[in-house]
Amino acid sequence: MAQNNLNPELLQKAVRRARTDIDRRTCQRVVPMRIICAGLPRTGTKSLRAALKHLGYEDTYHMDSVSLENLRDAELWMDAIRAKYDDVGTFEKENWDQLLGHCQAVTDDPCAIFIPELVQTYPEAKVILNTRDIDQWFTSASKTVAWALSNLEKKLNNPQEATCNNDNNNNNNNNNDNQPKDPQLALVREMQLRAWNILVRGDFSSNGKQIFQEHYDMVRALVPAEKRLEYDVRQGWGPLCAFLGCPVPDEPFPELNSSKVFVEKVKTLNAELG
Repeated sequence: MAQNNLNPELLQKAVRRARTDIDRRTCQRVVPMRIICAGLPRTGTKSLRAALKHLGYEDTYHMDSVSLENLRDAELWMDAIRAKYDDVGTFEKENWDQLLGHCQAVTDDPCAIFIPELVQTYPEAKVILNTRDIDQWFTSASKTVAWALSNLEKKLNNPQEATCNNDNNNNNNNNNDNQPKDPQLALVREMQLRAWNILVRGDFSSNGKQIFQEHYDMVRALVPAEKRLEYDVRQGWGPLCAFLGCPVPDEPFPELNSSKVFVEKVKTLNAELG
């Protein structure tokens, strides 16, 4: 697998350069939805996104799509969350096409908490059930997304308890530092926390492994075996390309967002984004 190393300075520049400000409510579907990657975060979602791009699928929606690339997407994600989990309003195919109409595939959170809706909305899409060993997943998620969002919640509610990005705040005693500099980022953070707490029912440590099993059982019951691929990214190109009917590339399969890289990225982006 091709490995990825993080350069904080280059990452900061890339975030500033690549960010867009698109109001998805003005958008519509421009490419067909072809693939739903239905696995949980920390099952190779970023590597899978890169692999699908290499195979010609543009784009694959990922948490990076809203947290780094187009922060305004959080507006529609919050609408979707409120419609499903708060019974406030509706979120229909037209809305999904507005939000995801530029994408041929989806993976990662926040999509992971809407798999039944996405499968129903896009019945022609193939389903990749990206997975990994449950114990390895739990360890990885504990060190990365659960850690990051726990610190984010502490930073927003009680900044003195936050451990994330402490080095950047050692000489700053402003009590407002826990608030994002960008109001769009504030909504992204609210959405990230809400989606994660929905997924783990508010307690990853206690519920994580049970939720993992329930999620994968739900997808297996929802999608017929002949229409889905159970896939570990460590299997590389072979099973993925066979399922999609694509030739196997000569390049190594991408290996992105290791636990170490994830933690470094979170600290770097906290410094960049507020």
